[in-house]
Amino acid sequence: SYLKLPGTLTRKGDNTANRPHRIARLLEVPDGFAVARREVLEALAAQAPAKPPPPQRTYRGRGQPFDLAAWMQEHGIEVKSSDPYQGGTRYILKQCVFNEDHTGTSAAIFQGADGRIGYKCQHAECVGKTWTDVRELKEPAYRRPDLREAQEILDQALPTIQVNNRQLRDVTSEVLEILEKANRPEFLFVRAGGLTRIALNEEGYPIIELVNESALRGYMTRTANFIKVQKKKEETVVTAVPPPLDVARDILTLGQWSLPPLQEGRIQA
Repeated sequence: SYLKLPGTLTRKGDNTANRPHRIARLLEVPDGFAVARREVLEALAAQAPAKPPPPQRTYRGRGQPFDLAAWMQEHGIEVKSSDPYQGGTRYILKQCVFNEDHTGTSAAIFQGADGRIGYKCQHAECVGKTWTDVRELKEPAYRRPDLREAQEILDQALPTIQVNNRQLRDVTSEVLEILEKANRPEFLFVRAGGLTRIALNEEGYPIIELVNESALRGYMTRTANFIKVQKKKEETVVTAVPPPLDVARDILTLGQWSLPPLQEGRIQA
């Protein structure tokens, strides 16, 4: 539902002859007003149904998950505070990794129970930065030189992801982080435990669709370059490839994503 301010023009939907935009007004006004006591408000709030906790994702990799706290300490990243995050931990940094003027609570590195790691800075200058960028900055040997060279022959406006000779979970984590940051304006949503999108039917009306493997791979190819890096004799060969199907399937089976919920008001024409 929406709260409309009396005296303002409501603009929900199209302005048509049978349903024109109207001035919001109060339909009923009581004779007198009284300040509601705190205990009355608390009693009313107590009637709300309890929000179920989100499903916890578990670590599915081999061996021990990446020790993020130890890595940050080793590379001089200072933590201001921490709090729970999707069964794991979110670390609020004293300053942004990429700009020391970004302080306060604007920058954070987070790791969920499934081992996925992400980075976020609220400032527009750093909005596109990912956990991979953090590792490349603090740990130059993390990404091999041939990947940096590959960026020169691909779409330089998009990040580049190597899909071979890596764990599936690592590729999935990197793709998800990029998709979540690229979701502006929003095109991917969560509804009823699945990834969804808003599409138009043949009559031009918005409908809700579950995102299938093909659609997700389409979004992936528009948000990142995907490559394979192979050694042939003394030469490194970089080949552009389509988004891997197994990565799309892995993303769709996660069951929990850092994406906005799809609310009813979003799909009304």
